[in-house]
Amino acid sequence: MNRSYYTWVHTSVLLVLLLSIAACERIFDKPETKLNLPRGVVASLNSFSAVWEVIDHIQSRNEYLNYSRILADSLENELNLKIEIFDSSYIDGDGIQLEIKFNDASSTFDRKRRNGVILISTDFNYREVGSQSTVVIKDDFVITSVNGNSMKIHGSINLERTINGLNISSYDLEVDDDKFEADLEINLFCIWEKGETTPGLIRDIIKFTGNVNFDIDHDDNAQLKIDVPLQKTIEYGCSDFFQSGQFTFKSNEEQFLIDYDEFDNQACNNIVKVIRGGKEFEVSIP
Repeated sequence: MNRSYYTWVHTSVLLVLLLSIAACERIFDKPETKLNLPRGVVASLNSFSAVWEVIDHIQSRNEYLNYSRILADSLENELNLKIEIFDSSYIDGDGIQLEIKFNDASSTFDRKRRNGVILISTDFNYREVGSQSTVVIKDDFVITSVNGNSMKIHGSINLERTINGLNISSYDLEVDDDKFEADLEINLFCIWEKGETTPGLIRDIIKFTGNVNFDIDHDDNAQLKIDVPLQKTIEYGCSDFFQSGQFTFKSNEEQFLIDYDEFDNQACNNIVKVIRGGKEFEVSIP
């Protein structure tokens, strides 16, 4: 073969590589506004999870017929918060009532910061089948992620223990981070891969299934449906975001899929894959 043939082959290969790189850049360099909705949906799900996780840990640490001041003091030191016990006994007919005050400080639980007040009412021991809890999140409660993104969240969450896990529902939850505002109707089910029978949530492995209805900016009704259970290991430095799982989001104008396991290794990172319109995007979770 002559030299001109090799030159032609070399030029052709180089051209293909350049075109491939350009194509990738076109996919991943879309304007930021195009990804605001996926980011907002993921951030709202993370904010809900941040509330539920710490509440589950506070409640499931208790194994007795009352909620003791000794346990509350231990949790205050562990989580860097304040607990006021309004009713400490499960056996007086009206359950227990706790007020949890967060002071915008991180804790040994995770790297998120929480600021505001939450009220918890539980009819009998949280870990027993049939137990029901109501969690009231006061106005202007703020969740700040490890990346510095803050989201306001308020409303109420209902929890019901079943033989297989925990039913989680909410009909009046609102989230707002100045870029994304929505009302959420939550219907989720939590199962434990590890740690369901042990006190506390730390080192547990949990999975969420179910769906969340969104009313975005009081105008656009949409639904998030979990296709592959969303999994998280509750460990400091790893429980900031879900490690695996997928959900589909559909609205009148948008449809996309979120894949939390972008690299197929359940890594503890803040990168998700967004699949929309046949194209894939790598997105950093706020």
